[in-house]
Amino acid sequence: MGYEYRFWHPFLASTAGFASGLALQAGGFTPLAIGAALFLLSDLILAAQLFNNLRFRFIGDIVWLTYGPAQMLIVFSVYTALLVTGAG
Repeated sequence: MGYEYRFWHPFLASTAGFASGLALQAGGFTPLAIGAALFLLSDLILAAQLFNNLRFRFIGDIVWLTYGPAQMLIVFSVYTALLVTGAG
């Protein structure tokens, strides 16, 4: 595993943790927390597939079915953040 990948997953995990904490304080950020968790899950599965040769049926589909909704929820949460902060 290359040097650049060593810190990627802890960064994603801390981002998911930050989003979860934010969602606990303001329920409007729940889509952000769910999106961050789904993105972390898709990235972990993808990394296990690429670097540890993890194989199971429909692995590619599972990656896409977690990645797509994750991105949608993260983008949607930007609008929510603008509403919560009064900037939107």
